[in-house]
Amino acid sequence: MTASPESECVRIKRRGADYVAQLTDKMTLEEQLIFWQQRTDALRQRQEAKRKRPSSTH
Repeated sequence: MTASPESECVRIKRRGADYVAQLTDKMTLEEQLIFWQQRTDALRQRQEAKRKRPSSTH
């Protein structure tokens, strides 16, 4: 039996949440705030770079 799309989505979300929990488990609140600021900045940079790339669709 195959998993429904929703259960697959939930499984992926939980795996991601577990990964983040593992990364931040031993961090203080201040370290967690810095972690999320850095991750947010990195995401914004990736988004900006993607916007600047020429579209490859014809």
